[in-house]
Amino acid sequence: PIHIVSYNFVEGGHVASYSRCVASCIDHLNRAHKESNLLHCDLHLGNFIFNKADPEKSRIIDWDHARNIEHPGNYVRGWLDLQERHPSAKAGSAISMVHERFSLGQVMMRFRPVLESKLAEWGEICRRAQDINCDLAEVKRLTLEINCELKFTEEDCGYPVVTGSPPRGTPGLASV
Repeated sequence: PIHIVSYNFVEGGHVASYSRCVASCIDHLNRAHKESNLLHCDLHLGNFIFNKADPEKSRIIDWDHARNIEHPGNYVRGWLDLQERHPSAKAGSAISMVHERFSLGQVMMRFRPVLESKLAEWGEICRRAQDINCDLAEVKRLTLEINCELKFTEEDCGYPVVTGSPPRGTPGLASV
């Protein structure tokens, strides 16, 4: 069966200003995993929208590559090799929760706490985000507890957004 995932327009941008914005996205991903049994399969910074004015409205967008957790299949032909992707997330390779969690942690690492005193704690939270044995609810809790302002610097991480989906080699959500 095909699950149709839809969402309203999400106000915001691709740069998180606060850890609460990131926590909302983690919750969004966790609910997709737990309630809808879906992997996003295309996590990268361009698919995160952070709402500075109302962090709870921050979301992950672009679910057109989402797949069932139990039978996710393989990445499509033409799959883009983006900075946040796991090294083995290549066109034709098997989709994995390990890849999803790796990408989440990589997106989070593109931000740094404004307060240097929180840098080590943020690094540990990012590491836990990548650990498939650490529940995402725990990662969300830690991200809320750190309660810090975040910054993004191109010097540390490169340009913030790459958009566009690779072509689909098989019918899927694109045909709905």
